[in-house]
Amino acid sequence: MPNRKFIILTEGYANPVPAKTAVCVIRYCPDEVVALLDSTQAGKTSRDVFGVGDVPFVSALEEAPDAKTLLFGIANPGGKIPPAWRSLMLQAIDRGLDLVSGCTSSWRRTRSSRRRPRGGACG
Repeated sequence: MPNRKFIILTEGYANPVPAKTAVCVIRYCPDEVVALLDSTQAGKTSRDVFGVGDVPFVSALEEAPDAKTLLFGIANPGGKIPPAWRSLMLQAIDRGLDLVSGCTSSWRRTRSSRRRPRGGACG
């Protein structure tokens, strides 16, 4: 499998239970993870917060220039994309990153998606 160079988004949800996706990817695919994106944990590592790996937390996409894919690292209640994440999603798309999500929300169903090409689905 090719290296996707993930930056894992956990913004505001860096707790091992809701961030179980992030924890599992760090544990089982550590070479594919460039950074964790969560301004509330910037400066720490995944070992500090989750007890696994040594992936740095960063506060902005620009701090992980090698990232190719924004992976949504949480399994949140209701499967909805947190509204505060939409601006981060738009920044990632503008930067040319792929988006990978297990959330059940569809990017096409959000008002913000009207500003982006139809192919930018998430969910």
